[in-house]
Amino acid sequence: MSNVRTGSLQATSVISGNTNNHSSGYQAIPIESVEDKIRRITPVQFLLLVDQLLLTRSGGNMRPRRSIIACASRQYDEDICKRAGGREHI
Repeated sequence: MSNVRTGSLQATSVISGNTNNHSSGYQAIPIESVEDKIRRITPVQFLLLVDQLLLTRSGGNMRPRRSIIACASRQYDEDICKRAGGREHI
């Protein structure tokens, strides 16, 4: 036999008994990371490039070579180099 009781659990507010879920009138401003801000202000046509640069940067490479970014970008979009005005094959 187990000493664990079964039944419904009810969550209670530890902070206050405020039932309308409003605090003292202040709303917390969501904190936006630098990466999120960069993505938000980047034009759509450059998002793939920016995502690849941020991904490489998060791995510790602050100055990746163009070929690394191009190869990584090409995995997601085969025609990216052609549309950018570069060579078809890298």
